[in-house]
Amino acid sequence: APALGMDGPYYTEATVGLFAGLDLDLWGVHRSAVAAAIGAHNAALAETAAVELSLATGVAQLYYSMQASYQMLDLLEQTHDVID
Repeated sequence: APALGMDGPYYTEATVGLFAGLDLDLWGVHRSAVAAAIGAHNAALAETAAVELSLATGVAQLYYSMQASYQMLDLLEQTHDVID
């Protein structure tokens, strides 16, 4: 394939360069939008992690409570057997 501009007008390279450079983020509009999107994504991740932690904590507390209840039931049954 011939090099750019070799088989067409001499201004082809300049035109490509001009149009490729028009999307410059001179005022930080795109940077701000990207930063906001990243911030929203990180906030969603943090919220998900908080819900997971809360759920895990609830399950652990329920398990501990059940074990304590089973232990108390065993103790009451032993006490009942001694009294009888």
